Parts: sequence; C-alpha cells; structure tokens
Amino acid sequence: MSTFFIFVAVSAVALIAGYVLLKLAAKNLYKRPVLLEIFITIATLLFWVPFYLVIGVLQVGMPEDGLLIGIIFSLPVVPIMLGSIFFSDKWASQEKASYRTLYPEEQ
Repeated sequence: MSTFFIFVAVSAVALIAGYVLLKLAAKNLYKRPVLLEIFITIATLLFWVPFYLVIGVLQVGMPEDGLLIGIIFSLPVVPIMLGSIFFSDKWASQEKASYRTLYPEEQ
C-alpha cells in the first residue's frame, strides 16, 4: 500500500510540473509557435501519463500492472503531440508568408 501512495505523490508532482510548464509556455513563448508546441507537448505528457498511470493502478490494484496499463493508454498521446509540433511549424511558416503578402509595408 505504501508503494501506491508514493506512486500517487510522484504523479501529483508531475501534474503540478505540467501545469507550471503550461503557464510558463503560455506567458513567455506565444511569439514562437514551435517552442510553444514543444513546451505544451512536455506539459501534456507530464499531465496525462501520470493520470493514466493512476487510473491503471486504481483499476488493477497492483502498481506494476497499473503502470503497464497506464503506459499503454498514454502511448497514443506521444505521436499526436509530435505531429502537432511538426504541423505547427508548417502552419507558422505559412502564416508568416501570408502576413508578408498582406502587409508588405511592415517588413
């Protein structure tokens, strides 16, 4: 039972770290979309992976099996986040190009 409480405590710390990273990213990196996406990816992983891990432990009752279930459930988050980084970079470059076309006097 003590393993479970340690596991929940580590997950809570990861959730708080994810929240802080999201706040920092939103405050400081809104002008750099690629860095913002990287920070959001890290924060999302810090948020969702422990969430699924705790759900897995609660469902199965054993930390080892719950850990495995949590990892399996959180795996789809990784390619989605990596894809969002890739596409946000393309989107940002297209936005810059269209902005230059619409407002050439601000160059």
